[in-house]
Amino acid sequence: MHEMLYVLRQYDKPSRAHRPKTRGGRERVSGAQRILGYTSWAAFVSTTAATFAMRNHPLMEPPEKDKPVVCKGEFGEAWLPYPRDHPPVSAHPDCHLHHLSTLFEICYNISQCLFVEDGPKLSSATRDALEELHRDLTAWYGGLPGCLEVAGVKAPHTLSVHAQYHWAVLVLSELNFTLQTDDEDDATVELLVPVVRAQHMTSALAIADLVHLQSVYWGVDHIPISFVEPINAALAVIIGDMEAADRTSSFVKLAVALHGLSRRSVAAESMLRMLRLTLRQRRLMSAKDVDQLFKDASDHWEASVLSPQVGVATASDATQFNEVGTAEETYDMLVEKWNQFHLGAPSSSSSSSS
Repeated sequence: MHEMLYVLRQYDKPSRAHRPKTRGGRERVSGAQRILGYTSWAAFVSTTAATFAMRNHPLMEPPEKDKPVVCKGEFGEAWLPYPRDHPPVSAHPDCHLHHLSTLFEICYNISQCLFVEDGPKLSSATRDALEELHRDLTAWYGGLPGCLEVAGVKAPHTLSVHAQYHWAVLVLSELNFTLQTDDEDDATVELLVPVVRAQHMTSALAIADLVHLQSVYWGVDHIPISFVEPINAALAVIIGDMEAADRTSSFVKLAVALHGLSRRSVAAESMLRMLRLTLRQRRLMSAKDVDQLFKDASDHWEASVLSPQVGVATASDATQFNEVGTAEETYDMLVEKWNQFHLGAPSSSSSSSS
């Protein structure tokens, strides 16, 4: 990562950025600079997401290059899902990268303000600074164009943008709970905590809904890796309060998705192991039920790999995505089976705390 950032910084120097290496003329230089801008912002998003997840100081400053130009309501490019055989979906990659870059500029500011350089520690901050950062997130979300709304383009990258936003809200909310600010005031905190707590749970449940949409439309085994950190953060919130029925359902959706991601990501596999351990340590389920829960998930996932039509959509949505038959019910069947396990009740005598 450090080597990649070094190379990008060399290309980003004005002396090299404005000195064409070819005789291609203005259009060719402009195209090269545009591609360099895209690459720089994509690298900024990736590195900032990595350091944000680890609660570390950011490695890369926001690039000086212009972000991709957003659309003005025109029809986007055609996006074809792979390997699923579905009709193309209108997508707006420039709008996607532009607004995602802006979101991670806010995450960069959060990291600069709150995380120190030598590890996952917190620096001092004011309550006003935290509130200002949250206002920035809210303003960004409220300014999203129609082409990036969940109801607009039901593509994985669109759903992922919304998941990244709710993840940022979760991180900032958590810091509001744990950070001792320089301008601490008991009366203000007493009024603020219920509001922040509500935001905390609302974003966690929203991530579960986004995961569910992704699984319904494109399959539980095709969730983008960018969902890993939002899913893990949402699980940490929801598992702390499993009393309401909707939270149990959200937990199931998130756990099923994390299990699917664990087959493609070492980080997700580690998170899944920690989730399994947490369920047993908190005695939310019996040890036998925990083992059975994850065994059934493994069996269903193996079946989805062998069947090209598993997990695409529910039966009610099948008509929107070609008539692929009855195999789409597999995702719903998996969620329903996991819902049958009783979460939040005292564990049986066979429970283990390890």
